[in-house]
Amino acid sequence: MGWFSPIKGHYPSLSQIDKTLPVATGNEGILRGMIIEMAPGVNADGEFKVAADATNEALLYIALQDYSDAQAGMAGTTGFDGADVAKTGVVPGVPAITGLSLSMEGEYETDQFKDLDDAKVGDPLTVKTGFLTKAASGDNVVGYLMGTPYNRWVNNATAKRNPREVVRQGANVSVIRFRTK
Repeated sequence: MGWFSPIKGHYPSLSQIDKTLPVATGNEGILRGMIIEMAPGVNADGEFKVAADATNEALLYIALQDYSDAQAGMAGTTGFDGADVAKTGVVPGVPAITGLSLSMEGEYETDQFKDLDDAKVGDPLTVKTGFLTKAASGDNVVGYLMGTPYNRWVNNATAKRNPREVVRQGANVSVIRFRTK
């Protein structure tokens, strides 16, 4: 379960820039708050995959659902039996997730970051394998750190799971606050 929360900006609103696409094969690890990119796909609209790196050419988005989210499965083809795959081109078992464009001005919180222990407010951020991280010289900057890592209570974070799969919800999660470029 990933954490993402809009703080300031055009979300939710009619002026937000978003896209809903199926998830590319091999991207089962997408979590809410990860940085994803639009890529050519099996259909004309393309599909989402984990953003490897931030490039000037990539259309970057923030994932609003986990790959395993039940609503993502229903929006995609999870449960579809694959009848007439050859005729329709529809692949069974593929969730469709929505992404919020990183090109849109806003301030957000997420737990999908790496290597920011020594970061300071105002540091530029880039993307490495779907996670926000401190930008080095020459990296494509996608945003700026507005709050260094801190713990926040998240009501739907999984806190405890026992062998019988009973889940207690709610836990502290380490998050950052960032703004888009």
